Amino acid sequence: MVKKSKYVREKTKRKMLEKENRNLKNAVRHPGSLRDLGFSEMESEDTEERAIRRADKKYGKAETDRKLGFLETVTKHYPGIHEKIRSILKWNERR
Repeated sequence: MVKKSKYVREKTKRKMLEKENRNLKNAVRHPGSLRDLGFSEMESEDTEERAIRRADKKYGKAETDRKLGFLETVTKHYPGIHEKIRSILKWNERR
């Protein structure tokens, strides 16, 4: 078995990181837009629901669900916040 040179390993690693960054960049079209509308994981449920309604009006329900889905994925290592975002996402899908 032929061992790859250090240059080839670094180049491969760099390409993988660039691809990952491209995927993250395309994941959220308006970074911070939910926060600008008043959404925060630390706020009360009423405040969050109001912010989600505003986001639905401004960006459309599909885009808001996509943003919440991305937040759900990003917070998977924080069980409390993850469950809260998941419940908000399910609430928005039922509306």
